Amino acid sequence: TSLKMLVELAREVKSGEGECEVGDNSEENDQQTCTSGNGGDGGNARKELHLYAVSAGRVFMFAPKHVGEVFELPHVKGPQGLPVSLQVMSLTPRVFDIYNFFNRDESAAIVDKALKETSETHKMKRSSTGASGYNLNSKRTSE
Repeated sequence: TSLKMLVELAREVKSGEGECEVGDNSEENDQQTCTSGNGGDGGNARKELHLYAVSAGRVFMFAPKHVGEVFELPHVKGPQGLPVSLQVMSLTPRVFDIYNFFNRDESAAIVDKALKETSETHKMKRSSTGASGYNLNSKRTSE
């Protein structure tokens, strides 16, 4: 778990085997990255743990560096017991592809429910434009 990694890395940094660097010192998100040259298995695999400090009263938000970056969340398990991960699809707006969040049966049930919706305010329909009323624009591609 992340807590076990934190304790192990703290011990390695204290003993001189690892190191920590302070990153972005913005008001919204302080980040510290701790690394160890030893994978814990006697090999030379590099371990890394990112620590984020979030001001009281604020909500944590992942801070991706590039499209394609993957955030592994081994402490969050999906329905089949697999760890959840997020892949960055866009930086602005922040869009993530979430892996192992739900299984194929659950995703099919969500799609079926959306397609069977009959309420005019909730059913799937073509996007409209404008602030008032339901105006269709032939140049919009959603159908």
